[in-house]
Amino acid sequence: MKRLYHTDKKNTAIMATGLLAIALCGQAAANNSAVIAAEDPTTVLDHFMCYDIVEQPTPIDIKVDVRDQFLGQNYRVLELTKLCAPAEKHHDGKVFKIKYEFAHMACYNVEPEKFHAANARVNLYNQFGSYYELFVYQVREICVPTFKEHL
Repeated sequence: MKRLYHTDKKNTAIMATGLLAIALCGQAAANNSAVIAAEDPTTVLDHFMCYDIVEQPTPIDIKVDVRDQFLGQNYRVLELTKLCAPAEKHHDGKVFKIKYEFAHMACYNVEPEKFHAANARVNLYNQFGSYYELFVYQVREICVPTFKEHL
């Protein structure tokens, strides 16, 4: 289990691909920030390989209101850009099996009705390394859970 440092002092819930992982916050005495002990995401989420869509279907132009931990706003959903398939991954002597072979994701370009930047800084931790003080700025795509029929 990784320890993630976060300045928000509220309990935090992370929603990812329809699965809810509860993260508990505690008070850190030394620097007065909350410490989030998050469940390893590889235990609840698959790895994905994302493929570009070569023959773009007609843009759908649907309006949606989307909110996450960084930002909430209205978007126009435009063209389909990617299909992401669950994947088995072998890395560093470990095998990460597919948990939900039917659960794909489709990603779409989006355009905000009014531009709002997230303006957040985050640290990321995953199997390829740790990344510190990354700047989260603008939404470019929205990915949705998808069923796929293989032809």
